[in-house]
Amino acid sequence: MDNRKTDGMDPTALSVEQAARLLGVEADVVSLHIGQGLPTGPGGTVNLVTYAAWLNLPESDAARESEA
Repeated sequence: MDNRKTDGMDPTALSVEQAARLLGVEADVVSLHIGQGLPTGPGGTVNLVTYAAWLNLPESDAARESEA
């Protein structure tokens, strides 16, 4: 198994840049999702499991989550 992308990273507290690298997207995409209501942890960290769950919410549920 190739662990070069994950060495030393905590999947429950990733920086925007780390999350983007793991997901193979630009950091701007993760930042956009945060702006659209993706919950973050202390210091703006991203929990990979929370991110996956948020991405799979129906749009109406995602909108309600961002308003809460």
